[in-house]
Amino acid sequence: MSYESIYGRRRYWRVCCTTLLAATMILGGMFVPERAAAEAYIAMREGYKCSQCHVNKTGGGKRNDFSNAYVQTRLAQYPLGWLPPGEEGGESAVGNMYHGRLNDYVSLGSDFRFAYSERYVPGVKNPDRDMSIRSGLLFLQMDMLPERASLYLDQSVQGAATAREMFLLFSALPADSYVKMGRFFLASGFRLQDDSAFVRQYPGFTYGNPDNGIEIGIEPGPFSIALWTTSIDLKRGVTASVISRPARIGMSYNIDSTTKDKEKTVANVFGGLHLGRFTILAELDQIVTGTVSPVTSLASLLELDYMITKGANLKLSHDGLDPNVNVERDRVERFSLVYEPFITQFLQVGAGGRYYVGQKDNNQENRKEYFIELHGFFF
Repeated sequence: MSYESIYGRRRYWRVCCTTLLAATMILGGMFVPERAAAEAYIAMREGYKCSQCHVNKTGGGKRNDFSNAYVQTRLAQYPLGWLPPGEEGGESAVGNMYHGRLNDYVSLGSDFRFAYSERYVPGVKNPDRDMSIRSGLLFLQMDMLPERASLYLDQSVQGAATAREMFLLFSALPADSYVKMGRFFLASGFRLQDDSAFVRQYPGFTYGNPDNGIEIGIEPGPFSIALWTTSIDLKRGVTASVISRPARIGMSYNIDSTTKDKEKTVANVFGGLHLGRFTILAELDQIVTGTVSPVTSLASLLELDYMITKGANLKLSHDGLDPNVNVERDRVERFSLVYEPFITQFLQVGAGGRYYVGQKDNNQENRKEYFIELHGFFF
């Protein structure tokens, strides 16, 4: 039997196993009785929807009052005493702690990531060392009608200042629904912090790709459904999930018709399970590009998070990417190990490495990366 034949069968079974694992988690989540945070694993661990902790109902960006209180009381290893000037003996929106509010209608926030990294590529003598600001963000929220109508701005100040998100949000509508209009991140699968994850990078749903449009969502009980469309229906999609601690199930379907002969559809299923100190996340994306001779790609994520102690998380993950299911030996895999403790309620440190495995004749697909990151955030 030829090598190509053996490899093709192995790849087939790997894809099947990934699909089976995701399906197992999803079915498990469907039979759990009903009963945010910085990353998806924290929301999964606590049984929260994205809207529980973020102004943007589908996650990312500025945190709300609930998340601010959670971060300062339950997340950090060593919470610092924080008394805003002039409020030493009084009460603020969330007690005697930093709250970011200028008044009852306007609040500010920020998020900053600084990292040192090294990349080792086979065949290259010296590693590529880099020290960079991975993100520098300022947030502004103006509540015209508290908890009902607000203007939101997520501004990047890294390099040239650009608005990542800017939208009007109408909340607390009938059936726990909302309407969002403006520039925002399109919803699909898990809202991961890591844009280099294959399930974010390859389908194109990263923090670098917001778009202008309208989103309508409804979140009664454990359900969360969002439908969105961009200018003149060039892009449209729907994502739905059921959150019932300790598990969840979700599905998304998106169509990108920006280029007609290269129309892209993304369908995914994602889910998770929380057991004791362990949290599992899984996502499988199918990307079909083109209409005449379509190319089908698969991207997957399997992540295991272990809570070592309060505020300290150890993350082990596997990413898989098959750019074309009809082409042999083009699959790329990535293995990651990251330690990320929340030292204080305003400071997180991350350190880890990533190991890529791809085609033997492609050095970039077989590189190793190591990094340490400082993450500061307020509100």
